[in-house]
Amino acid sequence: MIGGTMHEAVYVVTMQDNIYVFDGANYNNGSCILLQGPFSLIPPTEAPADCHQISPENCGAISPYLGILGTPAIDASTNTLYVVTESQYPQTNPTNFYHRLHALDLTSSTLAEKYNGPATIPSTTIGNVIFNSRNEIQRPGLLLTQEVPAPAYPTVYAAFSMMDGTFPNPSGWIFGFDAHDLSMPNSNFPLIYATTPGPGDASNRHGGGVWQGGGGLALGDDESGVSYIYFSTADGQFNASNSNYGDSFLKLTTSLVLSDYFTPSDAFYRWDLSCATNGNDLDFGSGGVTLIPDGIPTSNAHLAVKGDKEGGIWAIDRTSPGEYGGPCNPPCGQCMNNNNVQTLWPMYKSHSAFFHNGGAYWNSSLYFAGSGSGAGKGNTLPLTQFPLCQSTTSPICGTSTPSTVQFNYGATPSVSSNGNNNGIVWAVDDPNGYYGGSNAAVLHAFNASNVATELYNSGQCGTADVPGPATKFTVATVANGNVFIGTQTDFDIYGVLATRNCN
Repeated sequence: MIGGTMHEAVYVVTMQDNIYVFDGANYNNGSCILLQGPFSLIPPTEAPADCHQISPENCGAISPYLGILGTPAIDASTNTLYVVTESQYPQTNPTNFYHRLHALDLTSSTLAEKYNGPATIPSTTIGNVIFNSRNEIQRPGLLLTQEVPAPAYPTVYAAFSMMDGTFPNPSGWIFGFDAHDLSMPNSNFPLIYATTPGPGDASNRHGGGVWQGGGGLALGDDESGVSYIYFSTADGQFNASNSNYGDSFLKLTTSLVLSDYFTPSDAFYRWDLSCATNGNDLDFGSGGVTLIPDGIPTSNAHLAVKGDKEGGIWAIDRTSPGEYGGPCNPPCGQCMNNNNVQTLWPMYKSHSAFFHNGGAYWNSSLYFAGSGSGAGKGNTLPLTQFPLCQSTTSPICGTSTPSTVQFNYGATPSVSSNGNNNGIVWAVDDPNGYYGGSNAAVLHAFNASNVATELYNSGQCGTADVPGPATKFTVATVANGNVFIGTQTDFDIYGVLATRNCN
C-alpha cells in the first residue's frame, strides 16, 4: 500500500546510496512511473563511498561509487526491505567509512527506518584479522532466513570481500543480525564469521573474500533436513588447521559456525605468490552457489553447483562436501585429488574462460554463461545448457547445448516458466567487459528446453527496446509477466504489449 493504493512496487537501489520505488505494472506512454523517492539512505553529512578515496589505481572493476552493491532482501510478511549502504565522512578527504544495515518500512511514505535500524557493521577483530569498512565491500546479495532451530527468529546476513588494492589483503566476513531488532548490543547479535582468521602469509595477506559475482549466500537443507548456509570464497590462505578457508566452498550453521567444507587440491596454485607459474588470481569463489532441489538427480542427492575462474563447474554434496583431498605434487601444480561429486570442464577449458556469475536450474537442466579469456577482456562465450541425469558420480551428464549468442562478460541467468512448461532463460549481456563503457545492455530470452533457440533480444526492435549502458553482474528479475533490469543510468521494464512500434 503506497499512498492508500495497492501497487506492484519495484525497489531500485543505487551505488550512490539512493532508493527509488517504481510502479511495476502501469506506465505513462512508455515511461516508468516513480511512486516514491529518490531517498538518500545515508546522513546528510556523509557521501557515498568513493573508490578513488580508498584505492585509486583499482577503480576499474567498480567505479566511482561503492554505495549499495549487494542486492537487498524483502520480508513480505512484515513489509520490510533490508539493504546495506556504504558511506564516507567527511564528504571529501574522508577519514571514516561506514557500512550500515537498514530495515525500511515499505508502508511508510518515506521508507522510514524500523526495528531500531540502521545498524552500523562494527569494527571487529577475530584471530589475526580486523574488519574495517574502508577495506571491505558488501557485494553478495543479502540472505534473510526464517528457519528454526537457532537462531529461532528471522535473521538477515550480509557478506563482505575486500576492496581491490587494499593491504594487507583482508579476510572475508559474514555478519548476521536479528531481523526484528538491529540495535546493538542485542543478546548474541551480531553473529560474525571470518573466512581466514589464522596467520597470513609472509606479506600478512589473508584473502578469502565472499563476492561470488554478486551472488547471495545460499540456504538449504542437507540430508539431515537441517538448514545450512552455503557459499564460496575467493583467493586466499588455506589451512584448515588454523581455520583459513581461502578458495573454498563452506557450509555454516545459521549461527555462523563452520560445519563442513570443500577445498580444491590446487588451492595453492590458484593464489600463493610463491607459485610463479600462474597469475595468482584463479578464485574458486568467483561464481555464486546454486542449490539443486533435493532428490534431483537422484533420490538421496543434495547438490550444490558452482563455477570458478579456472573454467570448471563443480558439483558438491551439501551433506558431505569432501574437505581437502591433499595438495598437488609439486604444490604449485594442478591436480584433481578432489572428493567432490563431479567437476566438469566445458568446451572452453584450459583457462580460456571464467565464471564470474552464478548458474540457474530448471527442469533437470543447468544454465551457465561464462566470460572469455582475460576476465572478460577478450573472447566471447555462449550461454550453455547442461542436462542432469540419474548418476551419483556424474550428475551433470549428456550433451551440452550452447546458445548461438555469445556473452562478453558472462551472465547470471534467470528462468521463468509455468511449472515444467514454457520455460524461458533470461540473461543480460554486458558488451563493455571488465573496464566498463557506454555500450547498451542487451536482454536475451532463450527457450529453456533448448537454448540454441533465441526467442527475443532487446536489439530486435530498432531503438525501442534498447536499455541504458550495461553494468557487470546485472541479473534480470521476472515477476507477474514482466522482466526488470537495471543499468548505469536507468531502470527498464519489459513486457507484452498490445501493439509494437519498432521505428
